[in-house]
Amino acid sequence: MHPSDDDLKLFSLFGLPDDETRTIQFHLLGCGSCQERMRKLTQRSSSAAGLKPRREAAIPAMSPVSVRVLDPATPMLQGWLLEMSKGAMKLLLLELLHPNTLVQMRLGRQIIMAQVRSCRPRNRGYDVEFEIQDVFLFPRQSADEAL
Repeated sequence: MHPSDDDLKLFSLFGLPDDETRTIQFHLLGCGSCQERMRKLTQRSSSAAGLKPRREAAIPAMSPVSVRVLDPATPMLQGWLLEMSKGAMKLLLLELLHPNTLVQMRLGRQIIMAQVRSCRPRNRGYDVEFEIQDVFLFPRQSADEAL
């Protein structure tokens, strides 16, 4: 059974419980038509919500990052931003990620789609370098909207 458009939107914004997230991740791995729906919905909803696509993200180092590997067997990961440059970033993660792994990250007001370039051991974690594929910026809420 295919996920609804609403569930795909919530999935793209980290708005589903873990079990539903894993179900949709697993489904998306094998369903080309839902992958295409997801791409179109993400483009439409980001435009409608005022999200602005960017290729680079401006965030200070050591900011906390949530990382979702686009694989249903992998839980949400937590890490820290080490470096960022145009089109690339390096995180400190506690888990090993293999090169070419696709991830979706939440960093402040930004959703970043990226691919792992390399992963090297570091003390009790890993330095993971990513190539940024796309960045969506959430607009700031006014005081009235926040209520």
